[in-house]
Amino acid sequence: MIINTLAANQRILINWGHDLRPNIASSHQDFIARSEGLMKQNSALIAIDYLDKQGDRRMGVPIYTERPERLPPINDPLISEAILRSRSLKTPSYSRVIEQYAPLWVLAIPLQDEDDNEGVVLVTYDLDQLLAQEVPWWFVKRYDLSLIDRSNKQLSPRDTEVPVNAEDIYKLAFGPPDSGLSLRASPHRNERSGYLLPLLSIAVFVFGLMIVWLLQLLQRWLRERLAAQQALAKELRFRDAMEHSLVTGLIAYDHRGLIIYVNPALCEMLGRTSQVLLGTRAPFAFWPVEYHAECAEAHGAMLRGENPVQGRLLNLLGAGNAPLWVRLFASPLVDGQHGPSGWMVSLYDNTELQREREALASSREQLYTILASLEAAVSVSSLDDGHLLFRNRHHQSLIQIDADAECCLLPWPNTSPGMLVKSAEFEMPDSKRWYHLERRCISWVDSSQVILDITTDITAERQTANAARERDELLQHTARLSNLAEFASGIAHELNQPLAAITNYSAAADSFMQNDPPHLPKAQQAIRRMGEESRRAGEIIRSLRNFIQKRPILHETRKLYSLLTEPLALLDPLAQRLNISITVNVEVSEQSVLVDCDAVMIEQVLLNLMRNALESVAAGQILIAHDAVQVSIVRELASQSVIVSVRDRGIGLKEPEKLFQAFYTTKTDGMGLGLAICRTVVESHGGRLWAEANFDGGACFHFRLPCYQADHQLVS
Repeated sequence: MIINTLAANQRILINWGHDLRPNIASSHQDFIARSEGLMKQNSALIAIDYLDKQGDRRMGVPIYTERPERLPPINDPLISEAILRSRSLKTPSYSRVIEQYAPLWVLAIPLQDEDDNEGVVLVTYDLDQLLAQEVPWWFVKRYDLSLIDRSNKQLSPRDTEVPVNAEDIYKLAFGPPDSGLSLRASPHRNERSGYLLPLLSIAVFVFGLMIVWLLQLLQRWLRERLAAQQALAKELRFRDAMEHSLVTGLIAYDHRGLIIYVNPALCEMLGRTSQVLLGTRAPFAFWPVEYHAECAEAHGAMLRGENPVQGRLLNLLGAGNAPLWVRLFASPLVDGQHGPSGWMVSLYDNTELQREREALASSREQLYTILASLEAAVSVSSLDDGHLLFRNRHHQSLIQIDADAECCLLPWPNTSPGMLVKSAEFEMPDSKRWYHLERRCISWVDSSQVILDITTDITAERQTANAARERDELLQHTARLSNLAEFASGIAHELNQPLAAITNYSAAADSFMQNDPPHLPKAQQAIRRMGEESRRAGEIIRSLRNFIQKRPILHETRKLYSLLTEPLALLDPLAQRLNISITVNVEVSEQSVLVDCDAVMIEQVLLNLMRNALESVAAGQILIAHDAVQVSIVRELASQSVIVSVRDRGIGLKEPEKLFQAFYTTKTDGMGLGLAICRTVVESHGGRLWAEANFDGGACFHFRLPCYQADHQLVS
């Protein structure tokens, strides 16, 4: 082991000596640096010196101005002898041991090459340190070691005694064969040597346990490393699958603008393979010619780091050179160690969205054109703040607004911009013209909620309706006056009966009072009957006055069945005179049906229809049946309405299409206003009046009225 160390150091120094140039300072520095490193690795080396051919020291380690006392002088006879021997033999030579504070050993290495370098390298060893460095610890534990020369003189260590028993002494050659040094070894002579083997066994066992523990740790570490590698591989596969499943195009550029990565979605969008795209730089083949400048500007801005958060909208060439609208988003490509190394770009296909926007813009223009051409005032205002978004030319002519000012739609009379009425009619205060407003909440072209107002001028219709209403009221009043003569005879007949009864009851009461003693109970009964007949006569007169009097319409909630009482009472004299009975067919459940109406007007309708039925039956040349005139009331649950029907077996309908026209009549003394007024009355109550042929002969008139829904007070 020691021989190998000495030989290795010798070879190293020989090689360094061949590289040494005496007159070059850098060569000196390199030699000194190498020597210092070798001395740090070998604690037995205490000095390395370079001598020129005159024997003078030129450099070495350690560096000093005066040679330390621990080192032998350069001119020591033993050193000079070794130098002469090495030069004569032209091979490295060891000196004899120089005894100072410690046994020292000097190696002389001659140097001679083509540069005429005849110097010598001296290497000084401390033999005590050499033994401590090179002899194994276990060997020292078992043997006492000492270094001796040819004369068996102990050189190291100096403080130990020479064993007496020569049989236990072993000698081993130390150093080169001609060094004359030997290593003497003798076993330790103490009681502790018997414990060395058990201790060594225990140490081997403990060392084995440590090896097993370390192997287990290594196995655990290998398993963890394998699991980490598998997780990393799984993560990489998942990342690749995620990138390949994206419908968004991904493209990576290096800092020079060269394409270094594309995903399959981008290749599909552009209709080009990754082999074609990778490694290319601007201008790219997927830039359209007409948008080349725009694409180049966007690419340059991306490389400069000017990337807006909302991205850029670009037109590219897609698969088959079809137009491809994309939105480009770019961000720095960071590798995690050296900072940004390029740019990562994502491309979202906006082609369909762009087409929809163009179609929406076209639809918007068409909508504006249609709204502008309408003959009504059209305006659109925001539902949130009421700001005016659009109005056509009719609205501009109707309402004057400063075009330069930020304006909100002024509310129409009796409305406000936020009031979501469906329809309304109002009169403009300045022009005194009437308008009909239709208001709806719709979605505007930008998908926001807006209010659409369509205002139509209804002044002419309003004036026409007012004239028609006034005409109908005049006709109703005229019809009442014309019917007064016809009702006079019947009323006179009705009044004759209560008056005659009053006269008879008065005479009877007088005769009862003349009796002696007076018959008071019968006299009181006669007087009570006189009062009832007087009230009856008053009711007949009041009904006639209300019927012919023109007055404002007053609606009240009534039982429809109760409205038959007054017309039946008024027509009873006519029915008796014509010998025709009126049959009322009303179920008990229908007698409680309520309607919200003007009672006198509905009674007039019933009176006219039943009187026409009596006159139609009387004019026919047939035998009058007991059910010649029938009145019925039927409720319709589905439509929440009630139908009143008046059937007769008279002469039937002539020219039914003209029945409800004003001044059309089949009577010689009629005015032709009755049915027209009846239809007007029914329609003013939200109902409908129509006629049809009776299946048993004659005619049948029906009118429908809505049933009462609100919780109003019942008028009996």
